[in-house]
Amino acid sequence: MAMIILVGYYRNIQGPPSSRYFTSDKYIIIDGKPFFPIGLYSVNPLKRWDPPTAFEEIKEAGFNSVHTYEYDYAYLKEYVKKAESVGLKVLIYPGSRMEKPEFDINDVKNAVANLANSPAILSWYLCEEPDSVNIEPEQIDKERDLIHNLDPGRATSIIISDRKRYKNYANYSDIFMIERYPVPKQPIVDIAESLDMARKAVRDKMPVWAVLQAFGYQNDKNRGWDWGREPTLREMKAMTYLAIVKGVRGIFYFTYHGSQYFIKDSPLHWEN
Repeated sequence: MAMIILVGYYRNIQGPPSSRYFTSDKYIIIDGKPFFPIGLYSVNPLKRWDPPTAFEEIKEAGFNSVHTYEYDYAYLKEYVKKAESVGLKVLIYPGSRMEKPEFDINDVKNAVANLANSPAILSWYLCEEPDSVNIEPEQIDKERDLIHNLDPGRATSIIISDRKRYKNYANYSDIFMIERYPVPKQPIVDIAESLDMARKAVRDKMPVWAVLQAFGYQNDKNRGWDWGREPTLREMKAMTYLAIVKGVRGIFYFTYHGSQYFIKDSPLHWEN
């Protein structure tokens, strides 16, 4: 992974969100310094289906951030504690996963109030693909406002899958994330085109993070959601560098482990 040198940052957390959470060039501020997350999705070493040493292996491999789809407060409490001990940042739901038009306000209050002091939390992950489950932007905005009141020093994020709907969900979080998985059916340049559209949608007023493809068909058990194959090393490099050239301020890869995929079952791909 190429070294990225970041210069210049704001130390205070006062003022509008753009200066409260990010540097002037939109790198997130962590521990008073600009930070570029390089992470993996769906990592759960506290669950029996993932290796108990997953965090340590991921950290050793050069990643600095992880994500989980779990949202139970008791689980998140232990998850954050373990990640902190290893030196990883975490992208987590605020105690409630919005899959319905309404989120559980008490769950959110409880989770944020009890977890906000952890330096491991990278961002509160408000919603997964609201464009796919018909969650209105205004509902996301309500949760963002609640979290800003509970934890004013930390940014929120959402991820959007359909690039035709980027504009619909722009400006309803502090970080705008997109996911693009072009291999093998689309050209790799899809990454660049989609990031141009995302930055245009948010009018370059907030950082855009990319979730890139690191999965595909492995075997009849792990079918990779019918994506024909895993990307090659050259394809992963191309996606990564296109994202950097197009100005992303964070990169995650999908995925470490999912219902139809486990990256460690592909040793060469994991090495790549």
